[in-house]
Amino acid sequence: MWPRKGWGSPPWRCAQHLYALETGGDAVYAEEARPRGRRSSCARYPGRRRPFCDSHSSLATDLIVQMKKAFGDEGLDKLLKLAQCRSEKAYRAKTDKGRP
Repeated sequence: MWPRKGWGSPPWRCAQHLYALETGGDAVYAEEARPRGRRSSCARYPGRRRPFCDSHSSLATDLIVQMKKAFGDEGLDKLLKLAQCRSEKAYRAKTDKGRP
């Protein structure tokens, strides 16, 4: 299977798409210096303020407001604490591999 499950496309297909954007003049590649490590290659989209629409931010905000109405302040705090614990466990599982 492909490295990132759920995307449904191999990594080279994404690269082909970005190359087509570049040859069509819709994307320009530039290297950005970083404080440490090697330079990062980034695509810029001239003439566009946002290359992709951000429709999820309003959905997330609305969900938080509705959860607060349904569960109250204490319930919302409990949900956020549970989500933070799950996120920390997933992070530690990835970062603590190989540690004694």
